[in-house]
Order: sequence, then structure tokens, then C-alpha cells
Amino acid sequence: MRAGTIGERGGQIVAGTSAVGPEAPATGAPEPGEPRPSRGRLAAWAGGALAAAFVVGGTWWVTAVHPGGHLSPPEDGTVTVCATRAGGPADGDVAFGAVLEPTSDVELTGLTLVGATNVVVDATVVPVVHGSDGGYTTVGAMHWPLSSADRAGLTLEWSSERDLAGAHLTAGVTEDVVLRVHADDAAAQASWSAIRVTYRTAGAHWAQTFHQGLIIPAGTATCFTDDDTEQQ
Repeated sequence: MRAGTIGERGGQIVAGTSAVGPEAPATGAPEPGEPRPSRGRLAAWAGGALAAAFVVGGTWWVTAVHPGGHLSPPEDGTVTVCATRAGGPADGDVAFGAVLEPTSDVELTGLTLVGATNVVVDATVVPVVHGSDGGYTTVGAMHWPLSSADRAGLTLEWSSERDLAGAHLTAGVTEDVVLRVHADDAAAQASWSAIRVTYRTAGAHWAQTFHQGLIIPAGTATCFTDDDTEQQ
């Protein structure tokens, strides 16, 4: 993400049978009177072996998860956001977003958080509505649940929101991944270092990692000062 087979090892039979008398040296030639394999049989064996190799290779390609880049242009570096619950309940959840710009039609299959500590998420996707200048406003680090004013301030087509797993994305249509972030223990810090989204396209399974991390201090503690961390 196997088992061994019983066979010959070192020229000796090891499958539970024994040979009587001394072993004859292996010459690779048929014994006297033994028929030689025909060229047709050799060709058939070779063809069968080649077909089996193609089947194994094809199965691996379809079932393995390959590094992909269909969901968004390559990122430049890593962004980590610190989101405090200040102004909200100490055990409240946080919203977080990640924008997808698919270059192919894809079916999303799941999302995992890389390096996650004390955190679980629910994920949905929502189409992005572009303004006349091409700009848009998507979910940042915000208190959850999003208020009516929060939703109105985001240029998202909320009526088309659906679960991330199983969602179909169309090439060229920008979508926002909306994460509801919940800390298992509100008295401890919650965090992750990146977001990994898996999907299917072109007859194979792929995964793309977004280097967008999140840190939520314990309770309503304020974010620490770090030049590499954005404060929200």
C-alpha cells in the first residue's frame, strides 16, 4: 500500500517431497526421449508472461495513489495561520478554507490533515463566484458556525455546497474547500501542517498536498508571535 509461494530453492525441492539418490546436475537440456518444447509453445508462454505483466502494471496504476497536481497550480512555500477563539467560546469550532482550481474534471475522494494534533474536521466544497474584476472572497480562519453576515460577505454559491467526499469538480470552475475544525480537547492546542486531498481523474487515483497549516491556541489564548505564522 505477499505471501510467499512454495517452490524450488537452490536447485532443491522444498515443498515437502524428497528425491531418492544423488541429484543430477542441471543442464537446461531435455532428458533423452523427452520432447523438446515447440517454438509455438515458447511463444505462448512468453505472450502469457507479458500479458500478466501488463495486468499487474495496469492494476497497480488504477489502485495506487499517485502524486497529482490537477487541483491547483503549484504553491510557493508553506503558509501557516494562527486562529484564536478570542471573541468566541473557548470550546468553539473554527472555519478554514482552501481554494481549488481544477485543470481537469475530477471526483474528490477524501481529505486528510498532515501532522494533525488534537483536531478533526468536516469538509464541504462550494463553488466560487467571481466578480466582474475576476476577484473573489473565500473562507479564511473564522468562528464557526458562520453567521449570516459572514456568509453574505463571501462570494460563494452556498446553494451548491456539498460534501467533499464524492463531489465532482469541473475543469476551470473554482471551488472553496470549507473546513469545520473541531478540537477534541479545547484546553489544548490544535494544529496541522498541510492538507492532503485525494481524487480520481484520467482513470487513476491521485493526491495533492496543499501546504497550508493551521494552529488554534488552547481555549481563548492569543496567538504567539512568529514571523512565519499569519495571525487571524
